[in-house]
Amino acid sequence: MSKKDRMEDIAQSLKANPLVLPKDVTMHSTITPEGHVAYVFRHQYLGELGKMVIVPHSQEKTQWDSQIAGDPDDPMTQQRREIIEPFFQELYQRADTLFGASSPQSPPYKVPQEEHLIKSMVMPCVKCGAITAMLIFADGDEASQLEDYARLMFAKVKELNVPTWVVGREKIIRIGSQTFDEALVLKIWPTREAARIIPPTELNPLLDELMETHCS
Repeated sequence: MSKKDRMEDIAQSLKANPLVLPKDVTMHSTITPEGHVAYVFRHQYLGELGKMVIVPHSQEKTQWDSQIAGDPDDPMTQQRREIIEPFFQELYQRADTLFGASSPQSPPYKVPQEEHLIKSMVMPCVKCGAITAMLIFADGDEASQLEDYARLMFAKVKELNVPTWVVGREKIIRIGSQTFDEALVLKIWPTREAARIIPPTELNPLLDELMETHCS
């Protein structure tokens, strides 16, 4: 059986008997930069959970790489793992059914390194110049999209160790004859809070206070 035939068998198996997913989890297929098929799992609130990458080899063998999204040191990575692990196990079982138990599998639950250019801003102390807070700007306005940015920036957030918020795309709302700006905001450091709509009139004074009282 050729590599192409094996990939088609996998796709047909998932089409004929889809994975049973919770209502807050979705799965879609994509092609990796290396040209392999990957099944990506997303959560309604946690964003990307991880992916299963299918790597066909010669001699009718197929490698299944299970990858958790997120930094190993990020507590949210463990949450994503707990959700996605059952789906990985079911895909492994599909592989055994289709190609026999000899199909090679990578050590499960790799966490790949991700590099992205993400817009952010730091707030310096007005006296000593030390960083007192950071804002990460997400190109989206849903909680899952903000979580994606929080995941990708975790290493930097941990390094700076200052209060940090992920700010979604601003919206202009109209109340009567007046207009206001607001955005979905997710505080991620040093403690996490639920994402909520915050106007600049609430967030900006908080940032100003952090900058002005740092050396008090």
